[in-house]
Amino acid sequence: WFMLSWITPRMAAQRWVGDPDHSPVPTSELMGRRNSTSKTFATTSPGQLVSQAYSGPIQFRGTDGVMHDTDPTLVASAPGRFATKATAIGVDLASSPTDANLATVTFDAGHSVAFGLSGALPGAAASPQTLAGSSTPSIVHPAILPDVNLELKGGSGGLNETIVLTSPSAPETLAFPLHLKGLTATIDP
Repeated sequence: WFMLSWITPRMAAQRWVGDPDHSPVPTSELMGRRNSTSKTFATTSPGQLVSQAYSGPIQFRGTDGVMHDTDPTLVASAPGRFATKATAIGVDLASSPTDANLATVTFDAGHSVAFGLSGALPGAAASPQTLAGSSTPSIVHPAILPDVNLELKGGSGGLNETIVLTSPSAPETLAFPLHLKGLTATIDP
């Protein structure tokens, strides 16, 4: 069992660099000042900059060395699969509940982890949907096991897996067989 967590980026702070009594109007982003959690803009006021800081990653450095905006939107990646559009860690999700690789998380070309769910029941193919209270689309597998729903979604930092037990008679143990590339699973003592 494993879970990779991520935080939805929310603007944490906005500060004015320059005269605090006047709010300069941002005109263009200064790409050289961009990092994973902030953006800085030139303004209409000479010598003044606007920086926006976020509580979580909103950008990532691509293999081209350039910062790119994070976009966890799920797009078709192959028949029966959906992947995050633009994230630092690749997330690929299956539409079939019985797929041996329900979710695959790719860290780089040589390192990934995928998992399925032992005993998963056949069901309708899932499509991305945005659930109430979330701004990120999920793949939802209702009744993947008796009295168990599984929600999967990708984000800027990996995968979020939510297991919903719908009754007291839900199974007490779930087995997620791992498929590892360049990684070794261990159990902490």
